[in-house]
Amino acid sequence: MKKEYMKLFFAGMLSSFPFSFISFPPFMVIGFYIFFKELSLSPCVRSTLLSAFFFGFGHNLFGMHWIFFPLTFDERFINFAPITPIIFASFFALFICFPSLFIYFFIKKPLLKKHLYLSSFLIAIFFYSSELLRSKIFGGFPWNLYGHIWSFNENFFGIVKYIGISGLSFLTIFWIVLISQKIILKKFKDSAVLLLILPVFLILTSISYEEEMIDSIKVRVVQPNIPQDIKWSKEHMKDNMNTLIKLSFKEKGSPNLIIWPEVSVPLFLNKSIGTIEYLSSLLPKETYLLLRSLRIEGRKTFNSSYLLSNQGIINHYDKIKLVPFGEFIPFRNFLSFKKLTEGQRDFSRGLNKQTMAIKVEESTLKIEPSICYEGIFPQKKINNLESNILINITNDAWFGTTTGPYQHLTATRFRSIERGLPLIRVANSGISAIYDESGKLLDSIPLNQEGYIDLDLKLSQVDTMYSNYGNKLLIVMLLIIFFLVIFLDFFLLKKRLNN
Repeated sequence: MKKEYMKLFFAGMLSSFPFSFISFPPFMVIGFYIFFKELSLSPCVRSTLLSAFFFGFGHNLFGMHWIFFPLTFDERFINFAPITPIIFASFFALFICFPSLFIYFFIKKPLLKKHLYLSSFLIAIFFYSSELLRSKIFGGFPWNLYGHIWSFNENFFGIVKYIGISGLSFLTIFWIVLISQKIILKKFKDSAVLLLILPVFLILTSISYEEEMIDSIKVRVVQPNIPQDIKWSKEHMKDNMNTLIKLSFKEKGSPNLIIWPEVSVPLFLNKSIGTIEYLSSLLPKETYLLLRSLRIEGRKTFNSSYLLSNQGIINHYDKIKLVPFGEFIPFRNFLSFKKLTEGQRDFSRGLNKQTMAIKVEESTLKIEPSICYEGIFPQKKINNLESNILINITNDAWFGTTTGPYQHLTATRFRSIERGLPLIRVANSGISAIYDESGKLLDSIPLNQEGYIDLDLKLSQVDTMYSNYGNKLLIVMLLIIFFLVIFLDFFLLKKRLNN
């Protein structure tokens, strides 16, 4: 392997550090600078593609090294597990190759070589578009987005309530491209200024004011820390249930809402009358239990959340966004192997997003549920769907002690900021956490620990711009930046001609 390609592989690894172990955004800047400098010297298409592939391979292999872990729980896949990260990293490296071709064919043209800001904007647009494509194709994988590198400090992501995580991702890659271009041109003072501009801007847009609290809800979040290899075991079902019950009803006092994680009850709950009656009998009046179980309807199987009271099941929600290969096999007519989760059948998709209403004293509060993977997808407020709180139920035992649970938590956290709503995330053995409407952490249970959280969660009425308008404001921002870079290039060109 040529030394340049090995260097690009390690540059890709360095650029993914903020997603994995060291939350320091300049690592991504340095990694991409090395990559962009090599691209600027690339003599042909083949060299460009190889450079992009090795950089993207290192970036994704290191950033998503944990992808092998879910396969270790099934003997049929365990031998396949070691090569899974290589396959995934190779596939996702293609999303670095596509925009790199644009750089080779267009940015070297004389017109764009003279226009630093416009060329940087166009490079950022293509890398950003590639990230959007990755977030949508084959069900989508909006994991380790450029904007996620700011998640280490809540003071950096207030802008998400205006332009969503997608907007923050664009600003981040545009910032990286501009700095890289300036360093390549040896304009080090400009690079130093640019290095500070985006963090300062993000801090200024994160300044918030106290919101009026309109209601509160007493919640109990339960994390049983049940190992993945016994969660579906019939022999351990009773012990697992006793663990959940012990944590849920351990202390005196009745919360308004008790929340259990994914696969709390590993059976078809809608057909298990005895289990429904037993769980309902444990609930005091005006205490609700939200849990995840299976639901069967005819020949269809759903991954569902159930809301129970002392009267039984009062509502359910069927998961809409399913995990490819985990909950269904894409192109089932051509691929005959079994999905990773239990059962022979693929799960069926739910039809619509919905809320679940609960009575808290004199108020009716509406829960907007999501299950696992659904929580990483941005979504503005749905018409006629007024929610008071977001609840994401997940497992994350699939990832073990890798960085996967932390990345999953990061991706989900941004929903609270985009929607301006408190978020409760309940994991089996991942990281359970409660965030306020600004994405501020209120309480959490660490990875792989058994425990529960009791919290009197204050609810505020915040209607963010992203919640109302979605990506429309992002489009406005892109247009403003586009005209701004044209003006800057024109101004600089005129200044050079005058000199």
